Amino acid sequence: MERSLEINDNVRIRPLSKEDIPSILEIDGKITAASRSSLDREKINYYLRNPNLCWGAEASGCLIGFMLGDIRGWEFGLSEAGWIEILGVDPSRQRKGVGRALLTAMIDEFKNLGVKTVRVVARWYDPILSFFRAEGFEHGELLSVQKDL
Repeated sequence: MERSLEINDNVRIRPLSKEDIPSILEIDGKITAASRSSLDREKINYYLRNPNLCWGAEASGCLIGFMLGDIRGWEFGLSEAGWIEILGVDPSRQRKGVGRALLTAMIDEFKNLGVKTVRVVARWYDPILSFFRAEGFEHGELLSVQKDL
């Protein structure tokens, strides 16, 4: 499924492919200021097995943002849900509607696949939560507990 939309400078939303992996890692490195061990080629390839749940934002032929998702129903005895696993937008393109466009594409695809709930997990203090709250996400039924060893 391919989508086109205008966000300031002709940003196109499209499914991701394996050719996008270097750009995904580059964007992630800009955001985290280092290579994040939780995001590597193997993990990206895992999500790319379902390209309808991996979206990229492209401007002038360059990837400027990405969103990786999944559909699972086995966690914690919960019903099937769409999961937004990783969102990354080049820092120079943030706050310009790119993340919202990626989220819209992902939610549209979840709806097409019959998904009724979309979940995101983030640290409680992560600024990304304000983005998801602004997009209508609320506290869900999960609560994280942990024990450091």
